Amino acid sequence: MHAYNLLVVCINSPLHYALYDDDRLLESFHIDEKPSRALPLMYQHLQESSVRVGGIYYASGPGNLSALKLTHIFLQSWAIVESIPLYATDSFSLCLDSHIPAFGKKYFTLQNCSQIPYILESTFEPNTKATNLAIAQAHITHTLCPTPRERQPFLAPQILPKQRFCLPCEPLYILPPL
Repeated sequence: MHAYNLLVVCINSPLHYALYDDDRLLESFHIDEKPSRALPLMYQHLQESSVRVGGIYYASGPGNLSALKLTHIFLQSWAIVESIPLYATDSFSLCLDSHIPAFGKKYFTLQNCSQIPYILESTFEPNTKATNLAIAQAHITHTLCPTPRERQPFLAPQILPKQRFCLPCEPLYILPPL
């Protein structure tokens, strides 16, 4: 049976996911539920559709802390149980928005750049994933917005940007200073 790549963006509600064949978008979906309900629904949909997943690509953060934790645990468990490779990138690489909701009227934004400049694995740098995590954390900040911004709709990329998935597979928590 043919295996498809799965892209998952669950940094808050709704959950977005897309299937890729040979890195080209086949179909995208969204589930308007909280992550605790949406993740099992996504899994159930894929099982009922007899889709075999060959790789899972996901946004590890920033975003809602509970959503990030649930997504990480769910996808990590699935990847271990079914021996599926798991890859992570930052939320900004997959979202059109320059502001990602954090909590209340706070948003995550990028500092002085439109995209986080990662070191690619092909350069054979030691500890590339750890270095990229530090780079991501250094480029993301909090901002306070007086009114909530209108959210841009999520659009799955037509081609899966695999080169951007070079973070460690762990939640990218960006916590505000106390």
